[in-house]
Amino acid sequence: MVVESDSLEILGVRVDRVGMDETLRRIERFIEERTPHRVATINVDTLRHAQSCPGFRQALNDADLILADGMPLLWASRLRRRPFKERVTGVDVADRCAGLAAAKGYRVFLLGAGPGVAQSAARVLQGRYPGLEVAGAYTPSMGEFSEEDELRIFEAIAAAKPDILLVALPTPRLELWNHANIRRLNVPVVIGVGAALDMLSNTVPRAPRWMQRSGLEWFFRLLVEPRRLWKRYLVHDTMFVLRILISHITSKRASPQAP
Repeated sequence: MVVESDSLEILGVRVDRVGMDETLRRIERFIEERTPHRVATINVDTLRHAQSCPGFRQALNDADLILADGMPLLWASRLRRRPFKERVTGVDVADRCAGLAAAKGYRVFLLGAGPGVAQSAARVLQGRYPGLEVAGAYTPSMGEFSEEDELRIFEAIAAAKPDILLVALPTPRLELWNHANIRRLNVPVVIGVGAALDMLSNTVPRAPRWMQRSGLEWFFRLLVEPRRLWKRYLVHDTMFVLRILISHITSKRASPQAP
């Protein structure tokens, strides 16, 4: 892993200070190099898991590109006076990569999400970007992958020979699996996109643009899936945002005053 971009460390996790345009340039260059590269999109929930699992934190930091998906990360960067250029979400990266692939003739493979979701997302993306070649879409069984599952996944991806692999699995399994299998997958760009395929397929609606810009997308998702997400957003993530704020205040007090 070679880190070239300016980055900011938030609670032990490196986050690259790049916007969407620079992200796409990096992805295009990774494809041209033809060696495996890994892109991670992280939010507050990802950071929370990284604090309790050093192995997961290391898996994140080993990625070639780490993107800020989550407004609290942007707020933290502004507190540090090194603001990120913009929020770069997994769903936006997946969508823009499909557009890039259609324009450049790259092959895309979709892996994960619920039954039929990857296939539905493929149809939506192909309708949005004529000429897009979706080399494959595979839905594994729920829960941890069995040996049979993994064998089928690797065989399907090897046969498809994609340039971009979009992986939609839950945190923290997403980045742990990508990290463990990046060499075996042998795909130029492997991107962890979380719930992106659910949103691209319209299985789960996405917040209006104004809510995304104002940092309220979490609230929209809570309204859509309250039973699944209430504890994550209202308990775990809220406490962790406070932890980020406290960490900033204590580190500021401990550092020498700037002129």
